[in-house]
Amino acid sequence: HHLVGVRGTVGGGVYMNAGAPGQEFSQVVRQVDVVTAAGDVERRPAARIPWRYRASGLADVVVVGAVLELEPDDPGRLRHELDDLLRGRKASLLAY
Repeated sequence: HHLVGVRGTVGGGVYMNAGAPGQEFSQVVRQVDVVTAAGDVERRPAARIPWRYRASGLADVVVVGAVLELEPDDPGRLRHELDDLLRGRKASLLAY
């Protein structure tokens, strides 16, 4: 849920391991579908991707799909946390 409000696409988020304090894509990705420069479609398990801070190591491919695994949680608690998170992000954007 920490990824709520992070701008961009899922493919771009996977490719650059986008994140926010407390979470990044590598923590929820289970597999990634990519198209190689040769035009081949490959399915890559997340455990075989060399994740780094704000990078996936998926050079020379285009991410076209991903399977994400999210944890269930109490909807009311999540709504409260997300409201606080988004309010903080909005405040930090207005500070610039």
